[in-house]
Amino acid sequence: MVIMFLFIVTGFFCGKKNIISESVSKSFSWIILNLANPALILNAAIQNCTTVKLSSLGYVFVLSLILYLSLIILGEIIPRLMKIQKADRGIFRLMIVFSNIAFMGFPILNTTFGSKAVLYASVFQFPFNLLIYTYGIKVMDSENGEFRISKMLNSGIIACSLSLLIYLVKFRCPFILSQSLIYMGNMAMPLSMLVIGTSLLSFNMRNLFMDPILLVFSFLKLIVIPSAVLLLAKHILNDSLIFGVLLVMISTPVASMCPLMAQQYGGNHSLASKGVAVTTLLSVLTMPLINWIFTSLL
Repeated sequence: MVIMFLFIVTGFFCGKKNIISESVSKSFSWIILNLANPALILNAAIQNCTTVKLSSLGYVFVLSLILYLSLIILGEIIPRLMKIQKADRGIFRLMIVFSNIAFMGFPILNTTFGSKAVLYASVFQFPFNLLIYTYGIKVMDSENGEFRISKMLNSGIIACSLSLLIYLVKFRCPFILSQSLIYMGNMAMPLSMLVIGTSLLSFNMRNLFMDPILLVFSFLKLIVIPSAVLLLAKHILNDSLIFGVLLVMISTPVASMCPLMAQQYGGNHSLASKGVAVTTLLSVLTMPLINWIFTSLL
């Protein structure tokens, strides 16, 4: 989390010095959405062709679908309850549904629980990738009246479909190709943070935590929603590992993909970037708090 924050600061500095201009930042967004992130998806499938039972993965997949469906419903309700202006409701929908499960969740799970947890997390990642390239585009374009069904067929959807096929057939990827995908995917995190950092120039950093709407949203995103989901899951799940994966997945901050999608498809990427920055900084405190509550007290 500290490393990602340092990349954001670097992006802010580069934008301030005009080293990364707005056009360069938009090009970075295209690279992340269409090259680096699909490479991450494919590499996750290649690396996770292990001996975990298909039934367990199926159970986690159903759980992830229920979770995302619930978040989509909340995404329709919460912005209206908060009286968010119509032009920005799409951004808040994205920020409610999509969390930073890949760039933050995966490293935390790997350190805490090991590779098996990462495999389960990759199952959560599949509907994330499917929805970000369908629901995410629809939400962004519907605000501008530009959504077209043809946009659903893109590199993200192709990568998701191929990743499922790779796992099912246990495809042995040639070393050169797998290493290329690793290097390509490794660009996603630093480039994402640089883009977020440059977008911070559009508002006053001194007022980053002075927006009451974002603070209320952050409280809902980082405390209320995770607590509600985990309270319910505590009475349903009897697998501590799956519960641990769910805990990390639901308590991570807003996904860095949100401002990238907003920038690429004409949304308010400044607001999305501010949401990512605020929730990421606050998650340094809220993630350990949620973990302590649900592993020690409940």
